[in-house]
Amino acid sequence: MKTKVLVLSFLLMLIFGSTAFAWRSTPYSYGIVVNNNLTVVGVNINGPAYQSGIRPGDIITNATKEQLYTTDESTLSISYKRDDQSINTTLTSKKLLDISEMTTFLILDSSKANYDRLVKLLAFNSSISPMFPIQNADNNIKIINTSSVVTRKNVNNFPDYLVAVGGSGFGFTNLRTQGSFALADAADNDSLLKISLGFQASFGYIGGTAWDTFPSSGILERNIVDYLYSN
Repeated sequence: MKTKVLVLSFLLMLIFGSTAFAWRSTPYSYGIVVNNNLTVVGVNINGPAYQSGIRPGDIITNATKEQLYTTDESTLSISYKRDDQSINTTLTSKKLLDISEMTTFLILDSSKANYDRLVKLLAFNSSISPMFPIQNADNNIKIINTSSVVTRKNVNNFPDYLVAVGGSGFGFTNLRTQGSFALADAADNDSLLKISLGFQASFGYIGGTAWDTFPSSGILERNIVDYLYSN
């Protein structure tokens, strides 16, 4: 009997796709994005890093990227350099439950420079472009809209991007995405980036396939800002 159950489970995985484990709730975040040299390239507006005074262009001197990108509830003592100053602060991670807080970043460089980066990223980055191909873009007001339907095999780290309230996973087969990216100039030659992402996933069950809507975990938004400065 046990063998029959295992065989049935394997066949269902082949038909519907293996189970993908999403977040049960929004993960914790310090609200900070750094490049590989630990220069701050973005902070979530009103997130922990922003509230502590950290800004794009600051250089973290005593923490790793892995520590800064934790998804756990934690506290981290941070030292960073700004011009000739050395500054110390403490970050306490939190869940970015306010949608504007999760999706709005103050980022390094002008809106024009970042618009060009963003167009290139959405067109050529193998981790992002399949999910968010550009449908229309306006260079004057610096807004880009995207949409797609992609199969499971073309979605990297898909479960990490979603929150599945009340469940740990589902056997998904396709992902439908909507994206809107808007840029505006900010003080000190920085810019504001608003990333609005929508997800629907098709998932299999014994009776067939259904689509459901899932909120973002905030991790993909952070990754997109990270990718902008990865080269």
